[in-house]
Amino acid sequence: MRFFVALLLIIFLLPAHAFAGELKLIVDGSSMPSGSKAVARGPHVFVPLKPVADKIKAKMFFDQKTARVKIMRKNLTVIFYVGSGRIMINGQQRIMPITSQMNADRVFVPLGFFSDVLGCSTNYNPRSRVAFIRSSPVEAPEDILDSKDSGIKDDIKDIDDF
Repeated sequence: MRFFVALLLIIFLLPAHAFAGELKLIVDGSSMPSGSKAVARGPHVFVPLKPVADKIKAKMFFDQKTARVKIMRKNLTVIFYVGSGRIMINGQQRIMPITSQMNADRVFVPLGFFSDVLGCSTNYNPRSRVAFIRSSPVEAPEDILDSKDSGIKDDIKDIDDF
């Protein structure tokens, strides 16, 4: 009986992050190093932006003072502020339903950012706790660039002022 009670206490008293933790991240068939792991936060998978951007040959610029992120890949220029739901994709305003986050001085974005915004293929296997990103020749996700109803007022005139 003591064993059963102790087991229940261990299971219920472990912090949630003990089960969440780091996830394995595979980009273009290569496992990312341990400092570049994806993390689970609630039902979402977050990926460190800079190492993945480098791997998929995207240029990333980050202004730590303003938390402004600029990414350029193929014909895309993406600008957003960490923690904000507003995003500019080739000068068109959109909303990111799940916002980016800072963790240990690194910018993390939802896994879907790479498919929805940068035109990559993504997948997550919850059983094996592995997130996959595959860069692709897709120029830009058409549903993002063609969407007229972004839900954001057209108050930003210049992409560099964003």
